[in-house]
Order: sequence, then C-alpha cells, then structure tokens
Amino acid sequence: MLRDLMLKKPLTQDQVDTLLEKAQNEDTQAVELLIRHLVPTAMKISHMYNSRAETIDDLESYALEGLAIAIRKFDPVFGASLNTYASYWVKAKILKALGDNKLDATEYNDELGGATKEPEETKDVDLSKLTEREQLVIKLRFTDKMGLKEIGAELSVCKQRVREIIKRALEKVRI
Repeated sequence: MLRDLMLKKPLTQDQVDTLLEKAQNEDTQAVELLIRHLVPTAMKISHMYNSRAETIDDLESYALEGLAIAIRKFDPVFGASLNTYASYWVKAKILKALGDNKLDATEYNDELGGATKEPEETKDVDLSKLTEREQLVIKLRFTDKMGLKEIGAELSVCKQRVREIIKRALEKVRI
C-alpha cells in the first residue's frame, strides 16, 4: 500500500521547506507531496510493529494518519527535522491503534538520540537581549500558546515572518 505512494526521487530540503509553507496554508497538493516524501519513514516504522497487528495494511494506514498529523502540526522553529517529527507521530498513531498508549516523549527522545525537543521543558531565559517585538512574539507563542497565524494577524505579518522572528530570537537567547 505505502510502497505505491513513494516518490521516485526524494525531495531536496529546499523543496520540503517550500512545500511546508504551502501546507501551512492548507494546500492539499503540498500536503500530499510531503506525505509521499515521508513514506519510507512510515514504512520502516510500520514494519517494526508487523507482528503486533492484524495486517501490514492496517499499520500502514495508521502510519499515514500519523504523517498527516505531523505535517499539520510541524513547526521548524523548535529545531527538529520534519522526518524526526513525523517519526514520532507515526509511532504514536500505531501504538495508540495497537492499544499501547505508553509513548513517552522522553523515551522517544532518547530513542532518537536526543533529536526532539519536549515542549513541556521550561528554562529561565534572559529576554533582555531581544527587541520588544521579539519579546512580544516569544510571549505570544510560548506563554499565551498562540499559533503562528494568530500572531501574524496581530502583528500584521505573515506566518513565515513570525517563524523568522522566533528563530532569530531563539538564536539570540541560546546558551
């Protein structure tokens, strides 16, 4: 099932970034291409659980659901790659379907060699290095839990510009 969806040639990182922007604006063709790009990851993970399910088709179906969630929720600002983030969601969907809801972010973070970041982790950070605008964007995003679209509307900028502001601000405050 999944093998039929695979792209003949993998996408470049620039192509993935462009498609992610389009997918954020609900471009269904971009979402479909990103899913097809991530099919090898979904296949690898679904085959890991082959002995625990009725059929491989069931697992691959859950894997596709996980890919769709990952693409919808992915935010590159947090530093994880799309592939890493998609792996988490594919595994989570499969385990939930199999009745094993014990997927722990810390456990999976360790499994991936620390490649993902836990959103619950908090640090005291000196925001005085940031401009007023950067401080506002960081506060809206991480304290008030606003989405990129809402922040963009409030500041009269696009979501991509909000992403850039967040990325620059996080680079300034990193230790």
